[in-house]
Amino acid sequence: MEATAVARAAEPERRPGGDREKRVPAIVARALARAYGPGKGVEDIDLEIPEGECFGILGRNGSGKSTLTRLLSGTEAADSGSLAVFGVPARLRGSPAMKRRSCAVFDRSVFWENLSGRENAYFFARSYGMEDGEIQERLAFFFDLAGMDERASDKVAEYSFGMRRKLGILEALAVDPDLLILDEPSIGLDAAFKLSLTAQIRERTERGKTTWISGNDPEFLEGTASRVGFMEKGRLAACAGVGELLRDLRKTQTVLVEAEVPTRVDRPALPGLRAFEQDGDTISAVIDGDPFGVPRLMDALVRQGFPIRTIEVRRGNLRDAFLLRTLARTLARLLARTPAVMPASGRDTEGARHGVPR
Repeated sequence: MEATAVARAAEPERRPGGDREKRVPAIVARALARAYGPGKGVEDIDLEIPEGECFGILGRNGSGKSTLTRLLSGTEAADSGSLAVFGVPARLRGSPAMKRRSCAVFDRSVFWENLSGRENAYFFARSYGMEDGEIQERLAFFFDLAGMDERASDKVAEYSFGMRRKLGILEALAVDPDLLILDEPSIGLDAAFKLSLTAQIRERTERGKTTWISGNDPEFLEGTASRVGFMEKGRLAACAGVGELLRDLRKTQTVLVEAEVPTRVDRPALPGLRAFEQDGDTISAVIDGDPFGVPRLMDALVRQGFPIRTIEVRRGNLRDAFLLRTLARTLARLLARTPAVMPASGRDTEGARHGVPR
């Protein structure tokens, strides 16, 4: 059975004069804000997403991307500002007709534990008004696509975390909503289904369906989204097409350095070093394409006592673009409110060379 034939089964008839340019935008947010406390939530979000676009939100844990996704799905209400989906204000989206136009999948979906995966998916599809024959055809296709056809009759209580993630996603794909909302969709998925999901999202975009993806997997977003927003401390730090975000990296190279043992180091003061981040035993750095850039970086790390195990140099990707945009803003804020730093003492320098925290 062809994917395209199944995916199009539930596509609504096109309205006369329904060119994309004349349609109401799928999502419009203006000065949107939701606060949980100082520094938590989202603020001053201005965003417009046309119908038929796959839009991605990329951010670290706690950056506000999941809060923004919950506001969009209707599971939370904004404190101020406005949010509309297909021209309907968020506060008026409770009608069954509007609910059936969108479907959200979060990192932990709720199921009837004593029912099988197929029974859960069947009742979910019925809640979207689908007919029995169409449901059976589409569920057969998507259970097979997820590699779960042999476990479809098993109780959900027996499913692993990865299988539960697949079930939530295939339920949403089966009902083929006008707006599909995915929060951290790549977590817990095997490589094969991640590739299948990428293909399904691209096919939705070709058919004029809208998809929202929130997560911190830049590789997945680079393969699915046409436009991406970078979230940092509750705000949009950047928002542009993937090609535009990667354009700044054409003359740069990304260096990944792994240590024998985790050793904290300071950011080296090197010319051409555009981003620098350390996570445990791994350092990610973006440097200009100077042939001496990598040797200078290695020398600077060794001088700080960083025990290098492996070095990888590769082309820039969406992850590097995110680091450049968000870390640059953070550094600028710090420099604006931090007094000039005195030269390090000989004792401090010696300690840094041996990886001793100061």
